[in-house]
Amino acid sequence: MFRYILMMQRFKKFACIVILMLIVCYVMKINKKQQLKHLQPQRNNSGTKETTKFGIMTLQDALNVAKLKEKIIINWCHKRPHKLKQLSKDYCGWCTMSTNKSLITDPRTAAVIFHNNCMMVDEMPPDHLRRPDMYYIWFNRESPLSISRKRKYFVAFENNYFNATMTYRRDSSIYAPYGSREVNRVISKFVPVKKRLGVWIVSNCDRRFGAKQRMKYFKELLKSGLKVDTYGRCFNQPVNLEWGSEEFFRFVGDYKFYFAFENSFHCRDYVTEKFIQHGLYSGTIPIVWGPKKSDVDAIAPPHSFIHVEDFKSAADLANYISYLDKNNTAYMEYHEWRKYLQLTDPYARSTAGACRLCNVLHGIEDGTEIEMRSYYVRLIMRMAPSIIEGAMIMRNSKTTSPK
Repeated sequence: MFRYILMMQRFKKFACIVILMLIVCYVMKINKKQQLKHLQPQRNNSGTKETTKFGIMTLQDALNVAKLKEKIIINWCHKRPHKLKQLSKDYCGWCTMSTNKSLITDPRTAAVIFHNNCMMVDEMPPDHLRRPDMYYIWFNRESPLSISRKRKYFVAFENNYFNATMTYRRDSSIYAPYGSREVNRVISKFVPVKKRLGVWIVSNCDRRFGAKQRMKYFKELLKSGLKVDTYGRCFNQPVNLEWGSEEFFRFVGDYKFYFAFENSFHCRDYVTEKFIQHGLYSGTIPIVWGPKKSDVDAIAPPHSFIHVEDFKSAADLANYISYLDKNNTAYMEYHEWRKYLQLTDPYARSTAGACRLCNVLHGIEDGTEIEMRSYYVRLIMRMAPSIIEGAMIMRNSKTTSPK
C-alpha cells in the first residue's frame, strides 16, 4: 500500500511537469507568432509619410524594397486599355498594370483581375497556365441587384476559383472605393462661382427597383417647389461633356447641391462616383439617397453631405435645401472640412484598389482601417466642436426635426 501511494505521488509530479512543459511550449509558440507578425511592415496610424517601426522594418523600408522587384497585374478584360493607369512606386511598390493576356505565362505576373462584366467560360485563361503563386481577383463595381441577372455566368466560378475579391465593399479582400481624385482645399476657390441651386444627371429611369424608387422620391421634391436642373437620358437632356473631365466637374461645380441618388437601395457600402466625384470633388454638397447613412458616414468627411433619411418627408428636405440656399453661413459649414484636408498626405486620398493589391503582392499589410473615414476622423479633432453642434442646432430650429 505504501509503495502504491509513493508511485501515485511520483506519477502526479511527473504529470505536473509534463503539463507545465506543454504550457511553456504553447506560450513560446504564441510569442513567436506575435514576433513574426510585428516583423511584417504595416501602415502607421498617423497616415503620413513618417514611418513607425514595427519590429525591424518600417513602412518606408518595405516600400523601398518593393520598388526593386517588378510584379505584373493583368487586367484580363479591361474595356478601355488606353485609360489604364500605372501605379506610383513610392506609395504602391513596383507593379506594372497591363491588358496583355500573353503575360500570364510571365513569371513576374503575380495577379490577374477579372471584371464581372466579362466572365464567360470560353474567355477565361486555360487552367494549365495558372500558377499556384498567382492571385485570381474578382473585381466588381456594381450592386448585387444590378449583377443578379448575370448569376448564370458566375456559377462555373463559385467553387474557389478566385483567391480574393476587389470591390467597393469595405469587407472585400482588396477594398476598392469609387473615386481616386483629390478634393479642393480652399473653399474660396469654388464658393463665389456658385450660380445655380441643384442638379441631377441620370440615365437609368426604371430598369431597377432602386431606380424607380429614387425617381419617385425626386418627383416628390419637385412637387414641393424645389427647382432642380435635370440632365441625362431620363430627361432627354444630355450633358455634352466628357464624364470625368475637368470641364464636367466645373459644370457640376456651378451648383450648390448634387443629387447623389444611387440606383440601388440599402446595398451595403454601395457609394459610387455620384457621391465622391460628382459631389465632393466638384465642390458641391451631395444629397444622398440609396445607401444607408452609416455606410456613407464610414467614408465621408465630417458634416459633408445631406442624407434624405434624416427627414420625415421630401417636403421637409426641400425646405432645408431652400434654407441653406438663403443662409450662406449654414451652407458653408458643409464645406468646412475642406480647410483641414492635407492633400500632401498620400493616405488622405481615396486610394485605388490596385495600389492596395500591389502592397499585398509585395507583402505589405495594412493593419489599420482602410476606409477613408479613418483619416477624416482625425480631421474632425482639429475642427471647432461648435461647427458641427451649431449646424445641427440651426438646422433643427429651421426645419422639421428629422426622424
